[in-house]
Amino acid sequence: MRRPPERILLFRSGRHLQTAIAALRAASPACEITVVARPEAAAALDHAGIDSAHRLLYDCTPFFHPWPFLTSPAGRRARAGRFDRVCVLWNGPDGAGQANVDYTALTVSPLGYTAITPDGTVLTRRTAATLHREASRAALSLAVGAFLGLTLFLPARLMGWRRVVRREAA
Repeated sequence: MRRPPERILLFRSGRHLQTAIAALRAASPACEITVVARPEAAAALDHAGIDSAHRLLYDCTPFFHPWPFLTSPAGRRARAGRFDRVCVLWNGPDGAGQANVDYTALTVSPLGYTAITPDGTVLTRRTAATLHREASRAALSLAVGAFLGLTLFLPARLMGWRRVVRREAA
């Protein structure tokens, strides 16, 4: 029995759509790719040969944001599509500046997504790693705040209290 083609949802947030499609087709030649893009990207989708049945146009906000996407018609169609894999185009090799798009992809695929770099490298990103990184950043912020509070603000408050007591005693 023949296996159905892999269904891929691709968030177009970079300008290298042709490279991403080529990388996905190299890994899965018969895959069916649906692209989520802003309306301004219609010309790029036409150039890449993406027909209207395989487009999800997101126009609620100027950029991808998780909550507006989740509640938009494009987000509802993306979740209802039951895609086998969710992919994100990265503008750079390390994904810097892509947090909102990455989190938006996680609303459709909570366990993780596939990132595609401008040179066509395919990277698997799992939610556990993202949660660990964000939890580490939050813990570091709390630790720095506690350190500053104990070493700078608390002594300053206590010194101010002592001055008030001395003034009243005089």
